[in-house]
Amino acid sequence: MTLSTTHADSLIQGLNRVDNAIGKVQNTIHGTQNSLRNGQNKVDNTQRAISEMQDGTYVEKRVEKKVRNQKRKVVNGVITQSSNAIRKATNVYLLNIINLSITMLSIVIKKRRYHYLYK
Repeated sequence: MTLSTTHADSLIQGLNRVDNAIGKVQNTIHGTQNSLRNGQNKVDNTQRAISEMQDGTYVEKRVEKKVRNQKRKVVNGVITQSSNAIRKATNVYLLNIINLSITMLSIVIKKRRYHYLYK
């Protein structure tokens, strides 16, 4: 059985439509799964907060979490500042090396030019 090019093109377009439809269904499924997961997380968080309130540990745990997050922010800030300082110092060091290399190269070129012209 031989297929004409128009028939083959039609089959390919049909397969592409099916593939696109499958992709949309997969995206819908993933979106639904994420919504269910988020909803379950909210339920879990609410239940945990209720039990902590009943135990009298809610405020204490919120403060601990806030302190932990604040420490994390401070550490991340220090790491970022250190990285920036190292990057700037490295860039300055490399620029100095490049400038020195250019200066030395220009001196060599001048000496060779002088030697070529006057010797």
